[in-house]
Amino acid sequence: MGDPMFTEKMTATLEAAIVAYVVTRVPTFNLAEHADTSFSRLGLDSLGHVELTAVIEKTLALELEPDLAFNYPTVTALIKHLGENFAPEVADADA
Repeated sequence: MGDPMFTEKMTATLEAAIVAYVVTRVPTFNLAEHADTSFSRLGLDSLGHVELTAVIEKTLALELEPDLAFNYPTVTALIKHLGENFAPEVADADA
């Protein structure tokens, strides 16, 4: 995978964007308590999942499948998947 500092920066940026969005839909959301709680269990509906994917696309400047948040339904799973599969693409776009 890419530069560890980039990965830390990407993780922090993604977490901030995801938390900012989820809090608008679930005001009681807290990353420390809910990092491994599914978005559906938190109360996100189908539209919320698609909107969350759009937030991530904007944050990373990447085009992603609209069902991303369904397939990786927690903050932890999303961050892990994105870091493992898109870090080089994001690094190239950031350069």
